Amino acid sequence: MKRILIITPSEISLQAVGAPLMLARLFSGVSPDSLTIVARDIVAPRDSRWHSNALLKYTLGNIRTTMRSVKALTQAAEAVIAKQRPDSILITSDTGSCFIAGYRLAKRYKLPYDLFIFDLWLGNFLKPFDRLLAWVYDRQIFTGARTVFAAGEGLAGHFLRSYGITAVVINNPIPKEAEAPLAIHGSPVGNPPVMLYPGSIYWAQADSIRAVSKALEGTGIELHIYTPQSAEQIARLGIGGRQVKVFPQLPSVEIIQKERASDILLVALSFSRRGRRVLNTASPGKFSEFLASGTPILAVAPAHSFITETSQNRQLALAVPTLDSNEIKAFLQRLLADSTLRKNLATRARQVALAEYTIEINASRLLTALHLYDA
Repeated sequence: MKRILIITPSEISLQAVGAPLMLARLFSGVSPDSLTIVARDIVAPRDSRWHSNALLKYTLGNIRTTMRSVKALTQAAEAVIAKQRPDSILITSDTGSCFIAGYRLAKRYKLPYDLFIFDLWLGNFLKPFDRLLAWVYDRQIFTGARTVFAAGEGLAGHFLRSYGITAVVINNPIPKEAEAPLAIHGSPVGNPPVMLYPGSIYWAQADSIRAVSKALEGTGIELHIYTPQSAEQIARLGIGGRQVKVFPQLPSVEIIQKERASDILLVALSFSRRGRRVLNTASPGKFSEFLASGTPILAVAPAHSFITETSQNRQLALAVPTLDSNEIKAFLQRLLADSTLRKNLATRARQVALAEYTIEINASRLLTALHLYDA
C-alpha cells in the first residue's frame, strides 16, 4: 500500500471551505492508512501601514511567522517520516511555508514530491519575505517536482509557458448534491430578481463587486451576498446600497439550493494591477458549483483573465470585462431579458460541469497520478 505525506497550510475537512474542502472531496474515497496530513496554520497580524518604521516591523513579523511555520511543519513531518516511512510527499500551495518545508524534507530524505497548486506562488500578492522566497525558490521547486497538479486550466497554462511543465489539471469538484437533476428555466424566477454572490470579499474581487453594486441602481435587481464577513465590513469596502443584502455564510448544501433558486450568479475578479498574474490564472472556488447550478453566470473580470477567456470561448457565462457601471448594467439587463441566452448559457455550463467537474473524474485523475490506485 502506498503512503503519502501531505503538507498543507490548513486541516483538510469536508466542513472547511476553499482548498481544504476541495482536497477533502478528492481524497474522500482513499483509505486513511494511505494518507498522513501535516498542517500548520500560522497567520501573521494584518498591518496595512507602509511608512518606514511600520514597514520594518511588518517585514520582521513576516520573516518570524514564516520561519516559525516552516520549523513547525518540518518537525511534525519528520516525526511522521521516522514512524511511517511514506513513499512520497504531496505539497499544497500556500504563501511559502509548505513549499519550503516540503522541498527541504524531500531532499533530506530522498523522497519524490508532488505539488498541488491552487494559486500561483511567484506572482501572487505576498508579503515582502514570502515574495523573496518565491523569487528564489519557485523555479527549482516546480521543476524538481515529480508531478504538478493545477487547480484549473489557467494555472496549467502558466506552468507550461513559464517552465515547460505539463501540469495535470484537477478541477474543483462539485459536491454530489450539485449533480441532482434540475430544470433549467429561461425566464427569471425571483420577484425581485436576485443575483447571488457566496463567499468572502477582499482585494481579489472587491472593486468588481463594488462596480456591480453601483450598476444595480434602477434595475430592480438585488445582490444577495452570503459571507462570513459582517455587513459593516462589506460596507467598508464600498459595497452597499438599497439593493445589496448581506447574509451570514451558509453550509454548502444550503448554498447550492440558493444558487439554483437565484436568477444570476456573480463571479468577480479584481481589475487591480496588484496580484495581476494570480488573478489572470485563477479559477474561483465557487465557479464549478455555479456551472452545475442551472442558473446563468455573470463574470465580471479582466479581459485577459482565464475566467473571461473560458467564459467567452466555451460559452459558459456572460463575460463583462469592464468596471464601467453603465456597461455592467446593460449586461445585467440583457441577461435578465434574453431568455434564450439565459437558457443556452445555463445548459452549456451544466453539461461542462457534469463532464469535467465531478468528484469521480477528478479524484480518479489525481489518485492515479499519485499511484494510489490504477484507473
